[in-house]
Amino acid sequence: MRFSTYIFLLFTIFFSQENSFTGRYVMRFEPEYKDQNCTILFEGNTYIRELQSGKKIKGKIRATKFVFFLVDDVGGLEMGVNKAGVKNDTIMFGTKKQNQNGSNFVLMSGKLYREK
Repeated sequence: MRFSTYIFLLFTIFFSQENSFTGRYVMRFEPEYKDQNCTILFEGNTYIRELQSGKKIKGKIRATKFVFFLVDDVGGLEMGVNKAGVKNDTIMFGTKKQNQNGSNFVLMSGKLYREK
């Protein structure tokens, strides 16, 4: 009985994935896209990005097995965040957008910094 309990605990600790993304973060893009820097608030399966200009962009969070996809409601910009990184205070992300012909291309990348 003890052995199976230890195995179960080890399995849940090492193989569990974060299934939620909550909190307030500062989003910093590469220097050439610094006009897109903003703060972002995650609540449940939605988020709100507030750009430096004051403009607010809402979006939805779609979770897969290993990645959170943040999809803006307007414009179709999609950001990918690795679920394993969500536990950290600094999280890498990449954005992509789809061409008219249906192919995806990476636009920019950056980091999310958790506000404390």
